[in-house]
Amino acid sequence: MTRTLILTLALTLAACAPAAPPPAPQPQPPQTAPAADQDEQRVDIRGAVTRMTQGSEDPETLGRLLVEGELEPDTHFDKALVRVTKTTRLFREGDRGREPARFADLAVGQQVAATFDGPVAKSYPPQATAREVVILRRGPSEAPSAPEPGDTAPESFEGTAGIIDKPEPDAPVATLRDVRTARQQGFDRVVFEFEGSQLPGYHLEYIDKPVRQCGSGEPVPIAGDAWLQVRLIPAQAHTEAGQPTVPERERHLGYPNLLELESICDFEAHVEWVLGVASPNRYRVLELTNPARLVVDVRH
Repeated sequence: MTRTLILTLALTLAACAPAAPPPAPQPQPPQTAPAADQDEQRVDIRGAVTRMTQGSEDPETLGRLLVEGELEPDTHFDKALVRVTKTTRLFREGDRGREPARFADLAVGQQVAATFDGPVAKSYPPQATAREVVILRRGPSEAPSAPEPGDTAPESFEGTAGIIDKPEPDAPVATLRDVRTARQQGFDRVVFEFEGSQLPGYHLEYIDKPVRQCGSGEPVPIAGDAWLQVRLIPAQAHTEAGQPTVPERERHLGYPNLLELESICDFEAHVEWVLGVASPNRYRVLELTNPARLVVDVRH
């Protein structure tokens, strides 16, 4: 009887006793935020550099790239004006993967992939600052561009390293409305396109350094070991209201021979551009119509 009473009392006390606290949770190793991995893989735009400007009033800005491509499943834009700063990470695809690059390695015609940092301006094209730009190995930039419409001249030509001169016509001032470049098989090309059907007179020759602005006389640094001057008379590169018809005055190209193109004059019906080339090779001039175009081809 006594044993039964003691056992009953023990069971009663055990049932009334407070439950033991659960075991303390074991510390877990910190997790890496998936957003970081996703951010490394994200690309805002992938395409060709079609325009490029160097420098800015802002000392933090190295330059700007106009990138044009196609909207792909992993991109957000098909065209954008990309600002490259001193903090932008620059890479080039190499044999061993990504290799560090410099802004000077960028050139018109290259294929690049850019990731943006911060807000994107709601303009067309959108404008943004790049956190990272990668120069891609693939792409059509290595292939020659399509020929200019109406061009039936042979790809192979003798050309000249001397002066080409055509007197100015007795005609109104021609307005330059576009300047474009292309890499062709065996030569680099610059096309000056004008409004209407009339070309101005022109004078081309290799000149010595320093290259100078026509108004101020200030020296203009232009890449290359030779400089081909193209003078157009009578011509202008602005509207009657004074707005430039060709906004890009300086272009860094990186073609086989043509390295840089820069406007040095738009004054009193004189327009002048200088082609900075790696070598003063022979060149030719073509006149095309519909619209009026002056084509300058410089051999590789």
